Amino acid sequence: MVSLQDVQKQNHLTLEELGKAMFSLWINPNGDYEITSKESKRIADWTEGYREFDF
Repeated sequence: MVSLQDVQKQNHLTLEELGKAMFSLWINPNGDYEITSKESKRIADWTEGYREFDF
C-alpha cells in the first residue's frame, strides 16, 4: 500500500490535481489514505497525460 501523500509528492501534484485524478479514475483510498501500487501507477499515467495536454 502507498500513501496518498507519497503519490502526491512523487508526481508533483497539488491537492486539487490529486483530487481530480482520484475522481476521474474512480480510486477510493482506504481509511489510512493508502492506495495500491497499481492505483499509484494509474495516477502517474494520468499525471503524464494531464501535463502533456495541460487541461
